[in-house]
Amino acid sequence: MSDRYVSRGRALTYAAIGIFGAYIVSFGIAYSRGGGYFALLPIFGTGAMLMIWVAAIYALSQPRRQPVTTTMHLLVAGGLLVAALGATLGLLLGLEHAIGRFLPISPNDDRVGVHAGMMDTYIILVAAGIIEGLIASGPAKRWTRGGLLQTMFLTAAALLVPFGFLLGLVEELVPFFGLLLAAGLVTFLIRTVRRAPAYNPRRGAIRAWTWFGSHWVVMFVALFIFAADIRLGAIVMGIGVRLRVGAMLLRLRADRAGVPAAARTALAD
Repeated sequence: MSDRYVSRGRALTYAAIGIFGAYIVSFGIAYSRGGGYFALLPIFGTGAMLMIWVAAIYALSQPRRQPVTTTMHLLVAGGLLVAALGATLGLLLGLEHAIGRFLPISPNDDRVGVHAGMMDTYIILVAAGIIEGLIASGPAKRWTRGGLLQTMFLTAAALLVPFGFLLGLVEELVPFFGLLLAAGLVTFLIRTVRRAPAYNPRRGAIRAWTWFGSHWVVMFVALFIFAADIRLGAIVMGIGVRLRVGAMLLRLRADRAGVPAAARTALAD
């Protein structure tokens, strides 16, 4: 990625630390003291929401300007778009605390879910993007069809959340939400997690983050799907376990056969 992309991304990060730090404090004050202090949520929430929208618009405008547009660019841009939409809905929920309910969400539905569902999916997208960047070796490579599909599956799953809550179709859309998450997870398993055994977590911080981060994403998404659809979640977790065990056995056989380290990494890939 270009130096300009890195420097501007760093500047956005520093700005976000200050804004979100204040937003977290406003939550503590509002929920501990109540009353008129809930007005702090939409005030600081507006700054946080605008910060995320700036980051999302910047990320979405960058792929064509980079020397090489990688899968990491796609995942992070998709994640920030989802986060921006989720933050907007979170701001509106905060505003409801101050002026009363106005969003067309059924009283039978958990109102916080319209925000939480999108923000959880944003975390999955960005974490997958970070892992994608860490496992890349050699010169940056152009995005792949598998990487694009992974981004599309997870982003589409997140976009179903507001439609379900605002249109009163939560029960009807939950299976599709789970299927899209499952498709995104399976794509992640096939493309990325099968390479995790090649990264010994005891050989440094980056390798440890890659190893543990990959497995965390799998468990996080699997449990998320489990909550949406127990039967679908069981199937996806079973696929994940089989792929993980298969990759470990493949590396174990390579170790016993005396295959060099570089070749073992290539074999895991």
